[in-house]
Amino acid sequence: MSTVLVTEADSNLGERLAVGLADAGHQVVAASRSGDLPRSGALGLGIIPLEMDLLDRSSVAAGVAAAADLLPSLDVVVANGVVGTFAPLEQVGPEDMSELLGHNLIGQLQLVQAAIPHLRRSERARIVGITSIAAMIGLPGGAISCAARAGFEAALDALRHELSPFAIRVSTIQAAPADEREYNLPPSSLADGSGIGDGYDALRRSVSHFGCHVEDPDTVVKVLRKVLAAEHPAFRYTLGVYADMVRELRSADDEEAAKAMRELFEIEYA
Repeated sequence: MSTVLVTEADSNLGERLAVGLADAGHQVVAASRSGDLPRSGALGLGIIPLEMDLLDRSSVAAGVAAAADLLPSLDVVVANGVVGTFAPLEQVGPEDMSELLGHNLIGQLQLVQAAIPHLRRSERARIVGITSIAAMIGLPGGAISCAARAGFEAALDALRHELSPFAIRVSTIQAAPADEREYNLPPSSLADGSGIGDGYDALRRSVSHFGCHVEDPDTVVKVLRKVLAAEHPAFRYTLGVYADMVRELRSADDEEAAKAMRELFEIEYA
């Protein structure tokens, strides 16, 4: 069994990942901004709570160092991100933009950077990014989310080669949100007129419908356990109701893929 650091462990999916890995016998450090023990099912599993704010570089460095000190070795980092905002780009405020990029890109890269020296000393080293299909296809209303996810997955893709001399295996699990609230859809007041007009109404309706498809956290836990058990895990695991759609869009040519996305999100060119 491995020693595992899980980030954003106070989110719905983060909690389930921490508890699911601990229940399987792994020693888990559950990191979050609150520093609290996961609320559901964590008692008696030996989970160690840890305070870590992915928006604060010094907090990330201190948290990784503390996790390494608490464990016999640090074998696995599970970089679990937050879903963030799905809204038209011109309606995303600067604070939301900075927070989303800070959590899902900059903070995750700083986490992995701080963990690499410790992982190099492990014989079972893994880096697993919990990401989204937004890393592979452009989702209308998700410009910032797509940028963050695609950037982090590209970094992980580079790292799987860069870290191969040290036998550090790198994987990414693409999943829909574990909780519909994690889509952080734009407030309804925006749809009533914020000086921008009604051009985004169809997009908002489609994003709301898109957000109704959520991932069973237990499915993500099962795949994560599989990744940790495999001697040579795959790089990318795409899960859930969107997996077939992603494959079809990735195999289509640009015009076919664009047409499919416009139909899915009810978008018409003016």
